[in-house]
Amino acid sequence: MVQTRNIHFAQEYMRSNGLDGWLIHDYRNRNPILTTFIGQTNMITRPVFLWIPQSGKPSIIAHHVDIGRFNAEQLNIVDYFNYNSLRNTLGTILRQVSFVAMEYSPMAEIPRSSYVDAGTIELVKETGVSISTSADLIQYATQRWSEEQLDSHINASNALTLSVQSAFSYIAENIDSHLTESTVANMLRKSLESEGLIAPDGPVVAVDNHSNDPHYLPEPDKDYEIVDGSWILIDIWGKQNKSNSVFADITWVGYVGNSIPDRYQEIFQIVVKARDKAFEYIESSFRDGGYPRGMDVDAIARDFIADHGYSKYFTHRLGHSLGLDVHGDAVNLDGWETNDSRHLMAGLGLTIEPGIYLPEFGMRSEIDIFLTESGPKLTTKKQEDIFRINPQHRTL
Repeated sequence: MVQTRNIHFAQEYMRSNGLDGWLIHDYRNRNPILTTFIGQTNMITRPVFLWIPQSGKPSIIAHHVDIGRFNAEQLNIVDYFNYNSLRNTLGTILRQVSFVAMEYSPMAEIPRSSYVDAGTIELVKETGVSISTSADLIQYATQRWSEEQLDSHINASNALTLSVQSAFSYIAENIDSHLTESTVANMLRKSLESEGLIAPDGPVVAVDNHSNDPHYLPEPDKDYEIVDGSWILIDIWGKQNKSNSVFADITWVGYVGNSIPDRYQEIFQIVVKARDKAFEYIESSFRDGGYPRGMDVDAIARDFIADHGYSKYFTHRLGHSLGLDVHGDAVNLDGWETNDSRHLMAGLGLTIEPGIYLPEFGMRSEIDIFLTESGPKLTTKKQEDIFRINPQHRTL
């Protein structure tokens, strides 16, 4: 099914930004952007192109053996038979065109918009067009949320927060039952299911030095038992089990004991202040004229952590976009792993999740935000203090 809403937004963006069209190339499901426009189409065995002009009906360019797989009512169908006819067909379609967007990222700075191989870029450039990255076009046309999607995100966010708080209470009430990381992870998975949420993997339940691995997942053969004095990091994500729902993703930390050691408190305060400074920067940038670039938001939190002497312990980007997948195709808050020069834009959802990962423990605090036409809004409960898990020991 052709997604006319996405096509409308793509053409709207191209008209405003001087692009003549968008050429989406795929071969054997290497480019997921194609499915956001035409849905999942099975048994496509040869290279295929979707041409979305600045205005008018899109065209599918496919090999003759695959052409019957596409909807002729919603798309112009253009077939080719061999390599030379493909070159001629591209030349004909792009004859009156100057500026074309493709899933190409100069120097591979933005992997989420870097799906087209160098040879195909050469093939298209042979027609005489100039190729621009589709990075901002992707997020404008396919990643902005509808009102229904925002509602689904907020519902998922509330359910995740309740699940994490329930997990901390469960630990307190069952501290003498030899709980392990896997035990708590299983409890959380059941909680998500009962709330009507789904997730492809996770959650992270990491105790003590396991929490210095940002993507640690419990396994029975290397589980830690949770005892008095345990440090616990829980990172959990999920979305409602219904069509077009979008993800929420949060991270909370807790300590088992009556008094939280100063070292944990010190690192927690640095992390949450970095988190809040990043959000405040997005707010102030918007007030001063517009949303900032993803890499600039990353720098705010990263510089704050560096000023406190922990730069080498903040080892990942500040945050990522959220969508139908937990890691979406829109802008990331990243000037570390990549240089994400895309601007934040209204309609997108993102995480802010700075971390410090020391040899003995890791610290991360993660919130979700939604970017509106009037500024950024927090969509998850913000952890302000370390969750103190007061162990309820059995008495004989």
